[in-house]
Order: sequence, then C-alpha cells, then structure tokens
Amino acid sequence: MRIATLSLLALMTLPAMASIQEPWQVGLALNQSPSSDGTWNQGNASTWIKRKAGLGFSVNAGYSVLDLDHSDLSVTAEYQLQTKYNGQGSSTSPSLPTSASGTFKSQYFAPGVQWNFHKAVDFGLGLQYRLETLKGNLEGTASTSYNRPWLNAYVGYTIPTNNLAKPFVALRVARALDHTTSPAANAAAAPADSKRLLRYLAPSWQTSLQVGVRF
Repeated sequence: MRIATLSLLALMTLPAMASIQEPWQVGLALNQSPSSDGTWNQGNASTWIKRKAGLGFSVNAGYSVLDLDHSDLSVTAEYQLQTKYNGQGSSTSPSLPTSASGTFKSQYFAPGVQWNFHKAVDFGLGLQYRLETLKGNLEGTASTSYNRPWLNAYVGYTIPTNNLAKPFVALRVARALDHTTSPAANAAAAPADSKRLLRYLAPSWQTSLQVGVRF
C-alpha cells in the first residue's frame, strides 16, 4: 500500500516537474553585514569591543522541484567565502580611544528551500540552515561553529531572452532566527566565553546583491 501511494505521488508530480522552465539557477552574491558590539567584565575591568561592518562574496545554486504556473519551489545551496571583519575595543566604553584591535572571520555553507514567484518581477521567501564557522582574535584567539536557521526574502528581475540562459539580478534581505543575545561574561578567562563572544558578534542581519543566470 505504501509503495503504491508513493508511486501515485511521483506520477502526479511528473507533469509539474516536466513543465518547469529554467529549473536551474546559479549565481554570485555580494553580502553586507552591519556592525555589532558588546561589553563584558574581565575581573574588575569592563571591556567594550566592536566588530565592524563587512562585505563578503558567496556562490549559490538552486533547482526547482515543483512548478505551479507562475511560482515554483526550489532547493538551494549557498557557500560564502571566508569574510574578514576588522574589530576594535577600549578599556571601558566606545567613547574612549581604541586600545586594542583584531579581526573576526566568518564563512558558511547553507542548504535551504525557497518559494519563488515570477510575474513582472521576481520575488520570493526562503529558509536556510547556515553552518557557520567563526574565528577571531578580538579578545584572545578562538574559533567555533554556529548552526542556525535564517529567513530571507528577495525581489529581482529576470531579463527575458530567447537564449537557454536568462540573466537575473536580485536584492535579498536575510535575518537569523537564532542569535546569542548577550556577550561573554569573561572572555579572557574561559574558552567557552570566547566562543560565546564570537557568536554574539556574528552577523544577525544581511543584505545581498545577487546576479546570475537561470537555465
């Protein structure tokens, strides 16, 4: 009974899959993340630190698995190359001169799903699960992973052509659905706190300019 049901579902989806126009999508993106800062205690002293805004590049791909006239459901994958952010800190507050500097590095791989709508313009909603790798020496050298879901929305335009490949451009906004909301209590004293600091300073918002082709 189960095999028959699965076979029936497969047969029902074949016409929809066969009618998909340009099922593949590949592209490049320029990603921008705003700055982030935090304050925590180190013994009797308080330290303020900031990760500045940064730009990173990613490659992405998608494949449509279900077509419903002017919309389709795609499975996606994105890989952002390691992105370096500059950081700075002072002994007590942002108003004091910088007394320390360092770097924060981030990269990720993200499988996901995306619902696309194609009318006069393209727009859609997607969900990614980003497997992030974070490194930094803003307050001691540390590295950690940060696996969390991201919700994104985009609007764009596909250039109509008679060729097999159709160029497109899109603007995307993404938001992390999970984020460490307080910095480390004592980053210099415990490796676990250093990792928490990295997660606190990790981007939680991202805007992207995407270009690519559908074929």
